[in-house]
Amino acid sequence: MTQKKFESEFKKVLKEYGINVYREYDRLHAQPMTNLGELFISCNDGWISMRFAPENFSISKFYAKFSESEPINKWSYKYNIHTHDKEDCILELDSRLNALMR
Repeated sequence: MTQKKFESEFKKVLKEYGINVYREYDRLHAQPMTNLGELFISCNDGWISMRFAPENFSISKFYAKFSESEPINKWSYKYNIHTHDKEDCILELDSRLNALMR
């Protein structure tokens, strides 16, 4: 998948959840309010950066909703998606947003 297609799929998934996407410098960004707090999302070159705002985020609520084996950094609240396959990255984004937005 090309980077252009990756960005297109990124925008498509976020649009399904009513999330506005904007471009800043060379990356796409979004800042949705989820049921666990504000989430900063950016589309990078083949991976997706996700980080919860510390002001309104509770790691204990996150673990209660998911599990302690979920790949989140409990100090920085980063919840990044790294995969070798860009399509898998988009599918994981959709799965996470489905859990966080509903």
